[in-house]
Amino acid sequence: MPTASRRPVSETASPKARESRLYLAVGGIVIALLIGVYVAAGTPGLHTQIASAPVPVNTTDSR
Repeated sequence: MPTASRRPVSETASPKARESRLYLAVGGIVIALLIGVYVAAGTPGLHTQIASAPVPVNTTDSR
C-alpha cells in the first residue's frame, strides 16, 4: 500500500479539537461577561435580605 494515499490521524481529529477549544473559549467569555454584568448591576437581591433595626417610635403624646 503506498504511503501517499494514507491520511494522517491528526488531520482528521484536528477540526473537532479546534472546534471544541473554540466553544470552550467562547463559552468562558460569555460566562465571564454575564458575571461582570451581574456584578456591575450591583448584585441585585444581595442587599435586600439584610435586617434593619426597627424605626424608633416616639412614645410621648403631644395631645
